[in-house]
Amino acid sequence: MTRPNDIDITSELSSIVAPTLVLHVRGDARSLFDEGRKLAAGIKGARFVPLEGRNHALLPGDIALQRYLQEIDMFLRN
Repeated sequence: MTRPNDIDITSELSSIVAPTLVLHVRGDARSLFDEGRKLAAGIKGARFVPLEGRNHALLPGDIALQRYLQEIDMFLRN
């Protein structure tokens, strides 16, 4: 059985032709920060936004939640 972490799609990233926003929390213990950066780097025109915090899923009270919501709002308006 293939686990989600065993799937490597990096060779497919360059074929993405849609506006892309990648948000990643620096201290995310579930997904390495550099993986988010690599994901964005592989997609032409992608915007990478580093967020401060430690949680994989942002919760009320997380320091990054407001910026996360602002970035998504701006992305969807463009």
